[in-house]
Amino acid sequence: MGNSWRPSQKGKAKTGYFVEHVGEVHAKITSRYNRMHENLQDLSLESIQNGSAITGAKGQPVDEFQLLPSYHIERLGDRTSRIISYLPYAWGIEIGIGPHGPITLRSSVGGFHSIKITVSAIDKLARVALQMTEARG
Repeated sequence: MGNSWRPSQKGKAKTGYFVEHVGEVHAKITSRYNRMHENLQDLSLESIQNGSAITGAKGQPVDEFQLLPSYHIERLGDRTSRIISYLPYAWGIEIGIGPHGPITLRSSVGGFHSIKITVSAIDKLARVALQMTEARG
């Protein structure tokens, strides 16, 4: 494919090669994009659940082991997904405010704002996801 845009010896572009292989190129690009998307999802979920040196998120405070595994990836479409927990108190733990006011963190593991911190560092996670994708070819 490296010569597909170079003119031939007679000065004509080698468009035939490109036209013949455009489907193959499209499939490779789509495959790499999908792998990068999966890598980014996995890195984001890891950051929200367990914390991440990449994002600086501390992860979920662990007490009864219900909150941490409640966060999961939910696919919404071909290339659309979200990380969500359906536990009623999950958002209060994220923001540090419960129904009766501020929450006191009693766990020695994790902390508040893991989602917010992960989202604010999504560009860093995307770079790592791309490096992971390129390493796999």
